[in-house]
Amino acid sequence: MFYDFLRLRIVAPIVRALLAFKVIGLERLDAPGGALVAGNHLSSGDTFPIPVVLRRRVYSLARRSLFTATNPKGRFLAWILRLACQVPMETGGGPGAVESLNTLTGMLRDGQVVAIFPEGTRSPDGRLYRFHTGVARLALAAGVPVFPLACVNTRIRRGLLGLPSMRGATLTIGEPLHFDEYFGRQDDAAVVRYVTDRIAATIQHMTGQTYVDVYAQRVKSGELTSAQADAFVSDRLAAGDVPPPDRQAPGMAS
Repeated sequence: MFYDFLRLRIVAPIVRALLAFKVIGLERLDAPGGALVAGNHLSSGDTFPIPVVLRRRVYSLARRSLFTATNPKGRFLAWILRLACQVPMETGGGPGAVESLNTLTGMLRDGQVVAIFPEGTRSPDGRLYRFHTGVARLALAAGVPVFPLACVNTRIRRGLLGLPSMRGATLTIGEPLHFDEYFGRQDDAAVVRYVTDRIAATIQHMTGQTYVDVYAQRVKSGELTSAQADAFVSDRLAAGDVPPPDRQAPGMAS
């Protein structure tokens, strides 16, 4: 109770006034029950506005490096992330990533709100990159709706007196996406890619970003340059247009 009082009555008004961001559709997350929020990822400024100002607690995983900065801006961000129920995690996939997804699945089944950025890393150039399928696996395993989150102009900048600012940033929570007919099929590759691309297409429509059908990490790591990634630019996510085949009945040939 004290935590929520501190977050909602003291921290949220200060953060809103200082950073000057705008949130649209926050009331869509007021209803009880598990909810998965999935958004595009432009900057570290995407990560904390919703968890700080939403009346319900929002749980998610954040890169451990976001908690270890030593400069004033970094310390301020780490403080906000902790208040916003962000949990440090190691990146790189493998068993650690699976364990993290299992933890979030349990939270969703318990009726909590969980947030995830399916691009897996911040966009290197402001475009929307191919989503990892963890977002679909979470929604289908936990049996919850997905609320698309569109982040626009969320880069943290130096404001008045050198303080951090997000003036002009808008975070929009869209209508929930329901995938009830696919619940329990989180191990079906065709299903999880279809659901993932449906989510990505919805967010792309909300943000107006150019879509690049390659993982952002390939550009961030230097494997591809932004210019080389141009070859993967697509007008729309066609995979999200074609539903996967129905689950076959037992005994039918594959």
